[in-house]
Amino acid sequence: MKKNIIITLLAFIFFIMTSHAQEAIHNEQIIQQNSWYVEFGGPGVIGLTFNYERYLSNKPAGLSFRIGVGGGPSLGFTESGFFGVAPVGINYNIPVSTNKKHFIETGLCYTFITGEPGFASALVSWRYVSKSNTLLKVTVMPLMYFPDTKDYYSPWVGFSIGKRF
Repeated sequence: MKKNIIITLLAFIFFIMTSHAQEAIHNEQIIQQNSWYVEFGGPGVIGLTFNYERYLSNKPAGLSFRIGVGGGPSLGFTESGFFGVAPVGINYNIPVSTNKKHFIETGLCYTFITGEPGFASALVSWRYVSKSNTLLKVTVMPLMYFPDTKDYYSPWVGFSIGKRF
């Protein structure tokens, strides 16, 4: 079941990337609609994830989706000494500065974990994009829900750095 969901999401990403192959132009400036970033914590739990994000809008903000892959030390919650994760989510970015370099991001994410039940989470982030398109992000996850066990955990944080292209 989880493999089918991941394959479907990858097919969706391929479709979006090929149908929006050109960069959007807004007010005579090129708006970068793709981002990659490395995230410590956040939906990757205590691990490190490598993420791709695609904006569905031709504006500097708006709706975006993300998919990532990574892992980290299990610290006792899996039998092996390592776990793998694949966070998948949808976000909405709201500019909070006149130069549209600072954003508040809200979103929902589901994290698949190898050999364990995954979890769903709500998140809120502050995001900064520099003139050189360097991306910095601090994420707070006020709630994590494990559907298989019906357990809730709260809160959690994540830190990201990457590039918008």
